[in-house]
Amino acid sequence: MHVPIPRAASVTHEHLLDVVHRYTRLSPADRPVRILDAGCGTGQLIAYLSANLPRLSPSLAFELYGFDVAGHGVQLNDYFDETQCFLSAECPGVDWSGRLALVRVGEPWPFADGFFDAVVSNQVLEHVGRHDQFFAEIARTLRPGGFSVHLNPLRECLWEWHLQLPLVHRIRNYDVLLAFITLCSRFGLGKYRSHRDRYTLSEYCESHADYVHHFTNYLSYRGALGLAKRHGLRGSFRHTPGFYGRRLRRAVGGAPRFDSRGRHRAFSTWLAVFVLKRISSVSLMLEKSETYTRRNRA
Repeated sequence: MHVPIPRAASVTHEHLLDVVHRYTRLSPADRPVRILDAGCGTGQLIAYLSANLPRLSPSLAFELYGFDVAGHGVQLNDYFDETQCFLSAECPGVDWSGRLALVRVGEPWPFADGFFDAVVSNQVLEHVGRHDQFFAEIARTLRPGGFSVHLNPLRECLWEWHLQLPLVHRIRNYDVLLAFITLCSRFGLGKYRSHRDRYTLSEYCESHADYVHHFTNYLSYRGALGLAKRHGLRGSFRHTPGFYGRRLRRAVGGAPRFDSRGRHRAFSTWLAVFVLKRISSVSLMLEKSETYTRRNRA
């Protein structure tokens, strides 16, 4: 049965809703489905999932949680107070003070082992400084059989979308990075033209070189899958073609669709991701599941 869902502000939210619905729709109804937004920012994704997951699965109860990093350097100091106020207005009746948390870089997430059915993130992994710890916390806080889905660009991407410039996220040498951003900006490339009222050219280039250098940390395709394996998670990018299909559908004016019967074919998906990872974000799927030991102990 097709359930009409309002168009989200971001197609990434629609994609994450679709994936979460696919994997939670058959959950037992005797307990709530707990979902964590890792790096929840302003709470927009939490609000969208809270409003629409019950429409797709009316027999289930959902509990949404979120955390973000304090003192990261990018967000304003009081932004998380605004997140709590926003969610209290959008989703009344929930004690968001008990659902939201701030953590320091490197701290364990403030949730019990095996607490969540799903962990999601939207454009977060490219800003995580310690990927090993992030994946370890996913594995710790997911229940057995739980899953995690993340939308983020990889190091293989040819275009750095924050600055709207090619390849800057691959430059490790700060002097070269600054010189490249300056050269591109002088020729009218990137976002400098829209910031001329706030920065001189040199101020803009230095501050945004600092942003790329200090506040981005792109995983590679192999690095993401290697971390999944290290922490006992199944890793794949199986939903990436579906994300691009959704983007195309929106571009031509199509209404969002949510189809729990969606299929993927491993080899054709691998070929598609080989190309798509160079364009923009991919959809990383992690699953906390391992059947070999259980079956061989039986």
